[in-house]
Amino acid sequence: ADHMRDEIVRYDVISLIPFDMCKENIYANTIYDAFATNPTVFRMEAVDKFIEIFTHKYPDYAEDIHAFFNGTTWRGYNCYILKKKYFMEYNEMLFDVLMELENELDTTFYSREQIRIFGFMGEALFGIYYNHLKRLLPTVMVEKQLIHIDNPEKRVRILPAFSGRSIPIVVASSNEY
Repeated sequence: ADHMRDEIVRYDVISLIPFDMCKENIYANTIYDAFATNPTVFRMEAVDKFIEIFTHKYPDYAEDIHAFFNGTTWRGYNCYILKKKYFMEYNEMLFDVLMELENELDTTFYSREQIRIFGFMGEALFGIYYNHLKRLLPTVMVEKQLIHIDNPEKRVRILPAFSGRSIPIVVASSNEY
């Protein structure tokens, strides 16, 4: 905890190292193209509406919005640490834009994947906000490797219940069975 605190207080913004969203998608040259080539997840009407709302509400971000969707850098997973003033500013903008997007979109016939558009646009908004801060303000930023832990639970060593010749039977169970 002390090491984390010492590291965190040194920066205004800590973000994950971005990845190239188009590197694996040979049909896309930009983030916008990557969305357009994946209609099972992205409905472009939603992406276009997000861009329209964001640009209208925050015209100072128009250049950054355009650059983001015409670029390839993606900061997914909404993993970041921001100093309070940036966090508050970002969240005010995030909820303002996403709530209007939710009010204006008819998601009645969206699939389970497509309804995640609000999460994806939240990730996009962070990328745009990050780039805006980097371009215009004297912020101290750092990018860190994202770490994903598949099995965070404590490992338990299972010992045989009986000695001698026995056949172990292991069954997975939860409250959902």
